[in-house]
Amino acid sequence: MQKLSTLLFLLLFGSLAATAQQKLQQAALVYTMNDTYVVNGGAPRHTTGSYVFAYSPGEYRMSQSRQPMDIITVNKCVEAKPTMFMFKENNTYAFEEPVKSNFLEMGKIKLQSATITYIDESASIAGFDCKKAVMTLSLNGRPEVVEVWYTPDYQLDGCFDNFFRELKGLPVNIRFNYTNGIKLGGVDMKQVREFMLDSLYTNTGVARIPLPAEGTYTRVTEQERMKVISELFSDSRRATPRGTPVSSTTMSSEGIAITRTVFNPFTIDDTLSTFSGIGRDGITRSSASTYKNKAMVINFWFTQCGPCIKEMPILNNAVTRYKNKNVAFISITYSNQKEVEPFFKQNTFAFDHIIDASDLIKKYGVASYPATVITDSKHIIRYVKIGSFADDAELTKAIDKIL
Repeated sequence: MQKLSTLLFLLLFGSLAATAQQKLQQAALVYTMNDTYVVNGGAPRHTTGSYVFAYSPGEYRMSQSRQPMDIITVNKCVEAKPTMFMFKENNTYAFEEPVKSNFLEMGKIKLQSATITYIDESASIAGFDCKKAVMTLSLNGRPEVVEVWYTPDYQLDGCFDNFFRELKGLPVNIRFNYTNGIKLGGVDMKQVREFMLDSLYTNTGVARIPLPAEGTYTRVTEQERMKVISELFSDSRRATPRGTPVSSTTMSSEGIAITRTVFNPFTIDDTLSTFSGIGRDGITRSSASTYKNKAMVINFWFTQCGPCIKEMPILNNAVTRYKNKNVAFISITYSNQKEVEPFFKQNTFAFDHIIDASDLIKKYGVASYPATVITDSKHIIRYVKIGSFADDAELTKAIDKIL
């Protein structure tokens, strides 16, 4: 696989200082992106990525390094549609994008023009002498404020429109609410995104972001686009969706109807095929021995699943309620030991855990989370829930029917 070597190339060049504003027609900029998530009021989680923008007359390239892949987008003034390359493991794909990408795209958000207010504040940030501005705009019809520290020493000058085109300088630090209290499927998520300019190189252009050679990548048609992108962004440990599609509609906090389709790979009254897996303690669990002649409540989850975490108190209550009954409570996750141990230091989940079970999950075809299967003592499937439980009563009713 051709790995992105942008930063290695860039480090061969020195950055330049400027006193009067310099219009940049050829430059390379390296930004670090930091996202902070808070799900249902829990502990903050952080993810990072890097963006590189390389400009030359008539073209700019934007590269992103974010798990689980690297991305390069090539934009040309004379072409309406850019090309996007995606690199994952040993595969490279090329997509024709419907519209040009925006310099420092602020996520998949519909952006309108902003009102800029300049604040009489100065600071030295990342070696740049910066001034402050506040940009007031509408994000998906919702008023939002973007705080920007910019250097007046530089400004991008090219044929490309960008969100910061009217700013009196080059953005160095950008901070805004990527999602602000959005409720989806019962999950309340807040996400703050911040960009920081690490390096500016004014003597190098787009040649510093190399592209794959023709014939070394697969071109993706418009019809295949969504399927391929979904597979690329998915965790390879997760199963390909199969089974009966189940659709539901929920309303966002902005009043937008969002339809979600999940897949149920289980069939009521079928006998659940036998399974075995390794527990947190390294000991194998098996439905044919460990849970023989026991009713089973099996929950499929993973550590980064917000709805999974939200329903855990309900699942824990069930363990307490039925502790003297002939029922086993089992969790199955593809998350490994290194992922689950830090998770369990902050979260209580009282089930018997089978971890690192991607092969088992793929065998069952579970691709929507959380998912819960309840069997009787003969391991015949009596109840399936795709999604999180709303309350104790819903789960209690399902368990009572098999005891």
